[in-house]
Amino acid sequence: QPNPDYLFEGDAYWNLGLSAGLAYQVSDRSVFQFSLVHEFPLGPTQDRVNLEFLPGFVVDLDTAIEPQGTMALVGFSWYL
Repeated sequence: QPNPDYLFEGDAYWNLGLSAGLAYQVSDRSVFQFSLVHEFPLGPTQDRVNLEFLPGFVVDLDTAIEPQGTMALVGFSWYL
């Protein structure tokens, strides 16, 4: 079974991110960090997806998405 060919084209978009975090000094030479980042779209993006499953069988899809989500970041820094 052949692998389908994908073509993804999308508009640029702007988003706004809010973040909050904590840092805890574990010792004189190490710090633990935790933060959350949430991104909000400032407008939808128009996207076009082109799928070719078989030669000559092409599916074109026009979509609009509003990308948003939350990321959790964890870090540990150790200083020499």
